[in-house]
Amino acid sequence: SDPNWEANHEALAMMLLRSGDTPLAASEFEKLSKLPHRLDALACAAVCRRILGDSAGAESLVAAAGRRGQMPVPRFRLWVARLTETFPGRR
Repeated sequence: SDPNWEANHEALAMMLLRSGDTPLAASEFEKLSKLPHRLDALACAAVCRRILGDSAGAESLVAAAGRRGQMPVPRFRLWVARLTETFPGRR
């Protein structure tokens, strides 16, 4: 019911990511990723999970992208891999 919900959660996710709180950033991106048009948030959540060493969580998010049918899984996986290299908080 809050018209600013999406923008507020995106801003919070990015602030958490920049401040090094990758676990909470992942949680915020996962909330956003439930919106059908936020494939980008799904990718960001997967990257956060990869950075945290949660490969099962990352793969679950990749599978979710496949179920949505918006992008072929191999292409989404490549996007996540490339995005991982540019993300704040990666080790």
